[in-house]
Amino acid sequence: MQEFIFRPVTLYDEKIVMDYRNEFLQTDFVIKGTKNLENFKNYQDFYRNLELKKENEPNINQYLLIRKTDSKLVGMAIIRKELTETNILTGGNIGLGIRPSERRKGYGDIILKFSLEECKKIGMKKVLITCRDENIASAKNIEKNGGKFERTAVSKVTGALCRRYWINL
Repeated sequence: MQEFIFRPVTLYDEKIVMDYRNEFLQTDFVIKGTKNLENFKNYQDFYRNLELKKENEPNINQYLLIRKTDSKLVGMAIIRKELTETNILTGGNIGLGIRPSERRKGYGDIILKFSLEECKKIGMKKVLITCRDENIASAKNIEKNGGKFERTAVSKVTGALCRRYWINL
């Protein structure tokens, strides 16, 4: 059984985060589970932006899922304790991403479990989590972890159809 570290991002994570970012940029996949990582050419700007977001939205945090055996950043999660008008429709309390080379290995389930535990630790009782309508793997993962389908909605940002799920903690 593999072991993982799930922790907030720090100033010292430049190498693993930028490696994660670069792998996405070499594929057709969109980076999920981060605050606009693809928009930053250097880690310092990304980290500074995270810190500014925390000042303006103190109930949001960025987490890393690191495999212990090789210290590889497998996935990233963003947890929003409170929902804003922008993310209440199709964003949700939890945003997850798994690097392209590590998909279809069960890591989506692992990062969601860690994220739900973190939500419990910070006092949340219920979370909204969404996925694109065509993302069957994510939908199954959410349902496996207690997600109750509410409805589909159209993202105001992307226009994509998203499934909305609620999970009681």
